[in-house]
Amino acid sequence: MKNIDNNFNEDELLEEAMRSQFDETRDTKLGLPKIVEDYANSAGEVSRNNRVPAILSAYSLLGQICKEMIYIPKGRGTEDTRLHVIWLQTSGTGKTEMFNFTGRVTQYVFDALNERYRDNVEAETGGGRHNRFSIHAVKSTTDSALVGKMIIEDVTVTDDDGNTTYEKIPKQLFGGLEGDGLCVYDEFEYSGVFKQSQHKQEVVMYLNTLMNTLAGENYRITRQLAEGGEMYCDSRRSIYATSYIPKTLTQVIAETGLLQRCLIYIREVPISEQNEIRRMLSYDYGTISDTQTPINKFGDAFIEIYETLKQRYDAEPLLINDNMTESQLKEAEVIRKKNIVTFGKGVDDTINNETNKFEDFVHDSRPAVLEIANNFITRMQVSMVRLAVLSCIAEAPRLPEKDRFILTTKHVLQASHVSQQCYKSLVLWLDTALRGERLTSAKKQKLDVFKNEYLKLVDDKKSVKIDGQTGEWVNKSVLLLIVGKTAKMSPATIYRNYKSNAEFYEEVKHNKTRYVKIKRSN
Repeated sequence: MKNIDNNFNEDELLEEAMRSQFDETRDTKLGLPKIVEDYANSAGEVSRNNRVPAILSAYSLLGQICKEMIYIPKGRGTEDTRLHVIWLQTSGTGKTEMFNFTGRVTQYVFDALNERYRDNVEAETGGGRHNRFSIHAVKSTTDSALVGKMIIEDVTVTDDDGNTTYEKIPKQLFGGLEGDGLCVYDEFEYSGVFKQSQHKQEVVMYLNTLMNTLAGENYRITRQLAEGGEMYCDSRRSIYATSYIPKTLTQVIAETGLLQRCLIYIREVPISEQNEIRRMLSYDYGTISDTQTPINKFGDAFIEIYETLKQRYDAEPLLINDNMTESQLKEAEVIRKKNIVTFGKGVDDTINNETNKFEDFVHDSRPAVLEIANNFITRMQVSMVRLAVLSCIAEAPRLPEKDRFILTTKHVLQASHVSQQCYKSLVLWLDTALRGERLTSAKKQKLDVFKNEYLKLVDDKKSVKIDGQTGEWVNKSVLLLIVGKTAKMSPATIYRNYKSNAEFYEEVKHNKTRYVKIKRSN
């Protein structure tokens, strides 16, 4: 057992215990589906130290292209395969590079599927939209931009006698959420979700609605028009959103259920790792890498998975007859999609056991963390099962036909590992964030004293630059001495107050002298 010295506080012990509960090496022990493993490795070459987001990107694409051929049975309910990914991480640590890679693979797959099945889409839409899949990059979050709007169009009408008249015909212009594919937010902090406004409520409602299961009509977004009436947005997209960590994140998590329905991954990258990333990037300048081959390779692999699933879907009988109502015909199609994957022996027990690990992970957390994090577990279970189904589908092309589309405990364990990494990131971040938010006013005042004196030293040019570190650093001993004189505190009290606010400082040792700086967010 690890020896514990008296300098360890309760928070440090808790965090250490939490970190040890989930097995971080499980994916290497079990092996993820080859396409996912290879994808994560290649993405890691352009976006370093971002393995979990790379894995999520692969599953997000797979879930989107498979969604209309398979449903996941859930008692009397149904889930589809779409994954909605939200990746919140320190700026400049690879989010853009990751999506540049993911976006190219995704566009390659979408273009190929659109071309192969163009005739089918034209038939289904009455000659309307010719492309099924697309990437919509969200630039505006207005109602019109997301859902669409009605315009009045002048239309020339010619009757049987050749007489021409002009009529004003209402026409719906589709918004970005309409259709299939990815809906990409590369600055999710500006989505409207994190601001207190009426528009925020509407945006949250739109996104919550599109996340409803596709087995029914509840995923269709309805917008009430100012001039009267309403319009519909038929959104079957998957959300892929990135951002730095917004200041109101804890409030949004606590007040809305939106983020609970996503696979959310949160990571504050340490300064030391940011520095290492920059050092590694320094050696990329002047070099040319061949990135086209992996794009084609992965794109073709995803298409092969799609075609293998389509063969299975086409082979599954649709049990209908001429006397069925429209509602009965739709239900028959739902049943058909539910039968695509067979749940193997012991899968239900494994799902239950793995869900228990989420409960155990957060069980000993402080009440404020437990209250929020516990609300995510049910949705994490749903995401875990989705990932398990997608793992099963991803492996199908490499298996004999008789062994395909059988969900095993291995798939659940693979999925649980990925889900655990997301949940762990959320809980650990909540623990740190809520610890900071619970500062008493007195404690905040003490922190302000340190902050004010620190800024004075910086303004007086009594700070230094340290090689390999960013920001302005001041001598720790000098800072503590000045704070003591200003606040009329004893050295012991000064040091105790400094230690109690340690999470708000960064500290380094340089040439045997300790230097500190206050984090910008404080």
